[in-house]
Amino acid sequence: MSRAIKKVTLSVLLTFFAAAAVVPILLMLVNSFKTGSELAKNAWGIPSFWTFSNYSSLVSFNSGILVRTFLNSVFVSVVYTLLTLIVSSLAAFAFSKYSFKGKNVIFIFLLATMMIPVEITIPAIYLMFSKVHMLNTYSVQIFPGIANVFCLFMLKQYMDSLPNSLLEAEDWTERET
Repeated sequence: MSRAIKKVTLSVLLTFFAAAAVVPILLMLVNSFKTGSELAKNAWGIPSFWTFSNYSSLVSFNSGILVRTFLNSVFVSVVYTLLTLIVSSLAAFAFSKYSFKGKNVIFIFLLATMMIPVEITIPAIYLMFSKVHMLNTYSVQIFPGIANVFCLFMLKQYMDSLPNSLLEAEDWTERET
């Protein structure tokens, strides 16, 4: 009996906390369809007249600068992610599956660079990009971080779990064709 009471109590508490997390988001969404005067009069209710004027003024604000900055953010994040995955996966494959002299020393040195705060490297990055006249470009946001050591480490750990027989199987299929 006490187990059932604990279960019901836990379900009620979790439902309460879930509602406490979701209600402000829903209220914000519903209030975005109200005019300013209606929001001042009725902040907690359903709008009497649904309007999209807030969204049209948001998009047209300052000649659409918000849309442009959003698209800039999407571009930078997509290119950054793709380049980081390409560079890190190639490096992780090399560290995981190839044997070369100094592999462990280089890998430990790379891991040690994760302890350097980014704030220390910012002046050097600024000077480097200013010397080549690349300030105010996407390159400043993308290139300094694509050799991400944490991503390299995570991908190397994954590639270490893959058996080497998979590589040998691929070589075997290439010889057959």
